[in-house]
Amino acid sequence: MKLTSCIRHSSGVRDVAGVPIERGHRGFTLIEVLAVIFVVILLLAFALPFYERPRPGMRTACLSNLKQLNLGWILYASDSGEKLITNRPYASAAELPLDNWVAGVMDWKASPQNTNRDLLMVAALSQYIKSPQAYRCPDDKAESAAGPRVRSYAMNGFLGNYSGTPAFRGWQSNLKLTEIRSPATTFVFAEEHPNSINDGFFINDPNQTNAWTDLPASNHDKGAAGFGFADGHSEIHRWVDSSTRPPVKPSGSKPSVQLGRRDSGADLAWVLKSTAARDTNLTSELPK
Repeated sequence: MKLTSCIRHSSGVRDVAGVPIERGHRGFTLIEVLAVIFVVILLLAFALPFYERPRPGMRTACLSNLKQLNLGWILYASDSGEKLITNRPYASAAELPLDNWVAGVMDWKASPQNTNRDLLMVAALSQYIKSPQAYRCPDDKAESAAGPRVRSYAMNGFLGNYSGTPAFRGWQSNLKLTEIRSPATTFVFAEEHPNSINDGFFINDPNQTNAWTDLPASNHDKGAAGFGFADGHSEIHRWVDSSTRPPVKPSGSKPSVQLGRRDSGADLAWVLKSTAARDTNLTSELPK
């Protein structure tokens, strides 16, 4: 671009050769061009970090989903005399458990259950949920051979398990809302890792402190998952151990995650603490 230097005279504006320049048709001064360049650089400095940061809208949508599921879970108990909605493992069951909080098994195959939203809306919790979109985190990019999967969340296996025996001996299974000792620190829903999720039952053994059974997701902030708690609040929890954040492997098998020597164990300890309380009737039988 050729810049035209301008000199102002009392009779008007002239260029360096003394030729008058008509008003309204003068060129940009060097200072004006530099000012524009400076503004563009400034805007880029603000814009580039935005594209590198996690998208807050996705986190907000996930938290909103969890709050909807939490509210539905609480309303179901309120309408059922404090009785919790049924939550049992069914991944290997021959029939779909429509009396369960959710139906459908997530995997990488071409099974229509991966993409069938109607299965979500006929299960027991659906009467309190407005949209099937509440079951899937928008940051969950997992796709089965049949297409994008419809569910990202699973429920704490110590809540609503009516099998007659505790999920793991020595730890309390809660069947009523009033039995939960610490609702603010007991999660109901967990965002599960795409290679770990199958049915709607999320479980880890509180007696096993160096290995995961079901693994939470790491969909947010390059290593965090959403959780919904029994008091109705939801939060995004960030992981600190690398073993908690294995990459998603489409068509991969369920990960078997053992804590490594460099792992602090803080992630698994947090999940276990937020999963279940000790059964006071069996405290003497628990490992020290």
